[in-house]
Amino acid sequence: AEAKAEANAEAKAEANAEAKAEAKVALGLCVLNAGLAMGTDFAALAESPGGAMPVMKRLMDVNYLGAVGVYEACRPFLASSSGGTRLLVVSSVVGLVAPPTRTGYAASKFALRGFFDALRCELLAECQQAKGERSKKATKPTVTLAYPGAVRTEINAARLGPKEKATAGGATTIGGGSEAGGGALELSLEKAMTPERCAAIMQRAHAGGARSVVYSTDGSAVGAAKSRVISALAVVAPAVADSLIIHTMRQMQKPKK
Repeated sequence: AEAKAEANAEAKAEANAEAKAEAKVALGLCVLNAGLAMGTDFAALAESPGGAMPVMKRLMDVNYLGAVGVYEACRPFLASSSGGTRLLVVSSVVGLVAPPTRTGYAASKFALRGFFDALRCELLAECQQAKGERSKKATKPTVTLAYPGAVRTEINAARLGPKEKATAGGATTIGGGSEAGGGALELSLEKAMTPERCAAIMQRAHAGGARSVVYSTDGSAVGAAKSRVISALAVVAPAVADSLIIHTMRQMQKPKK
């Protein structure tokens, strides 16, 4: 019994030593930028052979749970940083207003906002408590949510859609891009900003300690104003906001050839 107790004590001491060694590794910034998109109305997904749930689940798994999981893994290293916990979370303007053909995508981005807004409060409460105890670890956390609009990336080319494509073995896979079918909406990205400009804007916002940064819907100056107007209307006049969102999506739609 004594030998067993001694072995357990040694194992515990070894685990504590490993934990302390890990705690010395500090991570100054964690950028969470996982993303999959969709571009089909829910009815078309629900009526497709595979149904809507595989697409809904995959969007939540990647866009929301993927970000939360990475943060969980990085949490002790962020907490060890002398600059405090610093998180830059890439959401979407669709995480503020929900347009048609983006049901699952919007849900995953709204979930991101809810989680990281709540987390910011938790981290701030910990910081305030630490300051009250005169602890050295009392650096205020910085959690910035970025809400980009249209950006020239390949996310729309690989968006999720109805299960319509058969594999060699006869199984089906989740289709995407122009092959998504079922009412897939093609958007024009002519005015969309470059990824480099998008990244520079959110980098500056985070460095300045911003809680959030809202982008243009389509990359234009008018789109930038529209993003803010729609966000405000969603609170005070939601029916007006809904009509404006639908109108904006129609304006961004690619002309059919």
